[in-house]
Amino acid sequence: DEKIPLTPDYIISIPDIVQGVTFSEDSKICLSLSYGRTNDSRLLIFEDVLSINPDMTVSVNHQDIPLWVLNLKNQICEFNNCVTEGKHLRDKRTGKILKALLPVHLYGLPCDMERLGKIAKENNLLILEDCAQAHGAKFQGKTVGSIGDASAFSFYFSKNLSALGEGGIVLSNDEKVTEEVKKLRMHGQTGRYTHQCLGYNARLDELQAVVLRLKLRKLEGWNRKRQEIASLYTTLLEGTPLTLPQNLSGRESVFHLYVVRGPRRDQLADHLKALGIGVGVHYPIPSHLQPALANLGYKEGSLPVCERVAKEILTLPMYPHMKEEEVRYTVEGIRSFYGL
Repeated sequence: DEKIPLTPDYIISIPDIVQGVTFSEDSKICLSLSYGRTNDSRLLIFEDVLSINPDMTVSVNHQDIPLWVLNLKNQICEFNNCVTEGKHLRDKRTGKILKALLPVHLYGLPCDMERLGKIAKENNLLILEDCAQAHGAKFQGKTVGSIGDASAFSFYFSKNLSALGEGGIVLSNDEKVTEEVKKLRMHGQTGRYTHQCLGYNARLDELQAVVLRLKLRKLEGWNRKRQEIASLYTTLLEGTPLTLPQNLSGRESVFHLYVVRGPRRDQLADHLKALGIGVGVHYPIPSHLQPALANLGYKEGSLPVCERVAKEILTLPMYPHMKEEEVRYTVEGIRSFYGL
């Protein structure tokens, strides 16, 4: 019965959105975006807003392993190739100074933001959180997305909080950052037909905003259900050859995905599919082996740990409306495959 205003900007800086939102209670300003801009093009947005270059940003995964500095000029700077100069980190090969860390809260599990915060402070780095899979996840009681200098969430249809189509949001407590994002999402426009810079066509449409506002009320309950399902999986899968997601102290995962590792992954996946159980691999091809990065010269064997994990991981069914008998059926399928 609630009347929801159909205005493109209603989701921005509304008290019951900003203060009552599960994943942003510590952030003052939310800026909605469309077409997945906060996910696929987040570095471009952050580059423009924070005056950094994509070739000076270190990506960090959920196990807190610095991966590389993404360089759109076709270079990869491994973190180990950086040297400390005063309060800065410099890439030994290119001479460029690092400007930001990009923690990726993969599968819904927060990175160690305390450790990364210390690194950022010691080396004068910004922290830009990738929260595309972590709506509502917490690190030491604080919601991810509200810890760094800015953060980006995706509302892709499979996310814990999803729109009807593409969409996303940027969070920041820095008004200068949010004003720039607001400008960039509408072709750099500051007034009607006045464009101060080249921006993007990235406005969230009204229908998506209405759906998100209604779903937002259910997010906490959906996340709690995911956690219960994950706990049941973990209990029932004890004694199998699988490596299970870890419960790390101070990190509250929202289990966007429940990803295990185990021997004979492909055969196990085929076995489960034959039983009518949908499984997936997130993700099968490591970035350094993608055709788009072939010119970098990396080959199979360049990153052996990463490549081994990519051949072992398997995503089990996980969604908040999953029934206990469905979890048990999935586990029975896994146990039957391994003869348990």
